[in-house]
Amino acid sequence: MSSQGPSPSWGGITTLSNNHAGATGYQTIDGPGDVNFVAMQYIALILNRTLLVYARADGLYGVVVAAVRSAPGYVAPAASIDPARAVRRQVLHRAQSDPGVRVAIHIPHDQIARVSTSMDCKWGMGSVPYSGRIFVHTTSGRKLEFILLGLQDVTGQADALCRLWNVP
Repeated sequence: MSSQGPSPSWGGITTLSNNHAGATGYQTIDGPGDVNFVAMQYIALILNRTLLVYARADGLYGVVVAAVRSAPGYVAPAASIDPARAVRRQVLHRAQSDPGVRVAIHIPHDQIARVSTSMDCKWGMGSVPYSGRIFVHTTSGRKLEFILLGLQDVTGQADALCRLWNVP
């Protein structure tokens, strides 16, 4: 896949240099982990779900905070960079604060082989603003893709995951 720059006619990668809100810093999200981010994940080819993904020394977790989403119509620039904009706030709050919340994804740290990123445009994202993708590769050969929504620091988050689990 070739890397394309953002186009005004569709979402594309949102960066510090091209975000329409004029933000000068990345947006962050609170959560129960040492590393926390909001990401979309494709399931069953065309369906998707939005997760609060968090990592602790013992592994990676994902809590569903919004069901299937489609490309939005007009979104104000300031709202478009907020990673929590499209999630159900009550569910997000519970995921951030309740240690007993049901997780949709759990990968123990000893099953995580490496972490990688992609800043290439993701097919099918339409006008959904996103920052790039983080891939978590497992020791069994599985690769989980997380599309970071809004304006989040993809490289910084991936580097933090690598340091946390001591993986490449």
